[in-house]
Amino acid sequence: MKKNKVRGAQWYKENIKKYRYGILLFNIITISIVFLIFTGILNFIIEQRFFLNVENQIISIDRDIEENSVFSDKIHNIDLDDPRISVVYYYTDSKYFSMGQIIDPKIIGFEKYGPINENDITNIKNISDDELKVFNQIKVGNHNYMTYVNKKWFQSKVETTEDSVIVCYVKIYMNIDGEISAKKELNTVLIVCSLLLLAMGSVSGYLIMKRTMIPVQEFIDKQITFVSDASHELRTPLAIVQSKLENILTNPNQKVYDISEDLAVSLKELSRLNKLTTDLLALARSDQNRLTYNLTKENLNIIVSEIVDPFIEIAEFEDRVLTFEGEDVDVLVDKDKIRELMIILLDNAMKYTNEKDTIKVIVKNGIFDAIIEVADTGIGISNETKEKIFERFYREDKTRSRETGGNGLGLSIAKTIVTDLKGKITVDHNEPKGTKFVIVIPKFK
Repeated sequence: MKKNKVRGAQWYKENIKKYRYGILLFNIITISIVFLIFTGILNFIIEQRFFLNVENQIISIDRDIEENSVFSDKIHNIDLDDPRISVVYYYTDSKYFSMGQIIDPKIIGFEKYGPINENDITNIKNISDDELKVFNQIKVGNHNYMTYVNKKWFQSKVETTEDSVIVCYVKIYMNIDGEISAKKELNTVLIVCSLLLLAMGSVSGYLIMKRTMIPVQEFIDKQITFVSDASHELRTPLAIVQSKLENILTNPNQKVYDISEDLAVSLKELSRLNKLTTDLLALARSDQNRLTYNLTKENLNIIVSEIVDPFIEIAEFEDRVLTFEGEDVDVLVDKDKIRELMIILLDNAMKYTNEKDTIKVIVKNGIFDAIIEVADTGIGISNETKEKIFERFYREDKTRSRETGGNGLGLSIAKTIVTDLKGKITVDHNEPKGTKFVIVIPKFK
């Protein structure tokens, strides 16, 4: 049984450039084939149009000859509107012609009308049936002609000699130098345009693919970093728990009181581990678009105030000041997700403020949006942190984050919730001191 190969992010990172150029080469080949087919069809259509017009003119002249010469007693110069056309009458001696039969209809001479040179008319031998009513392109001297031969069989006299002859064939020559030249020029233009379009398509395809691959490359890099950081975050609490349990097992006769500190540390790390796995699961579901939202019309002011109330008591206990101001605003949201969002922001504010600092939560009613502000006068953030604070596992002070139980995923989850609600979350300095988060959620989705 054939096993499917599971390829990780690192493999894609190493091979993405090769695949990018492979796709580009495939696109160039495809575009080239399409251009060749298009050019060939266009060239065929235009050529047919060019020479169909020539053939129609020749057929029209042939009909005029049929109508005007059959009942004439002399071969005469027909009216030719187009100076490119020449007409040649081939005839045989009238003594070989009778009403019942034609005897030895060998061509014995010709009479020409039009600009073609008499020295260029070489076809004075018997004309085979294969040459009749067929359009041929021939070259006479330095000029190109379309020719057409038809049987006529009418009795007439040569205008110059008054000899009685039988006209057996009429051959029409039409100069097509213009059509040939136009065809060559058209082919040149088509080839140049095709090459230019191919070059432009290749360059634009390369640039578009390069630009398109940037987020893919960034996503792969983030996946590699995410797996690495997640492994590290999972390994640390597991190592601590294992160490504490091994310490307990080294002296199995100890009482619970003696090992209470080890058990407390283990429980604390297990709690962190449980929260970490929950957050990782939420982010994984978000990446796969598997997070579900139960959207209902709610008064955002009431929801936020209910969440803030318990934190006001916690802030008082920790000698901080937490205040709330709100305006009534109805928004289509998921109540549970808003609760999760506010808990993340308030918990973050509590962690990064000190005694006597203040935290202010405000709900505003905008014209098209509902606005939530969470501002504190805590330790603040650097400009570098502002750019990276919503990245997964990012922590400005990793030591303090570990002490407070943070894993660097909370704000990433907060951004995911706001983004899924079609909103926007930003962070900035809270003048003169501290940090301010602003969430903007549209009232109508």
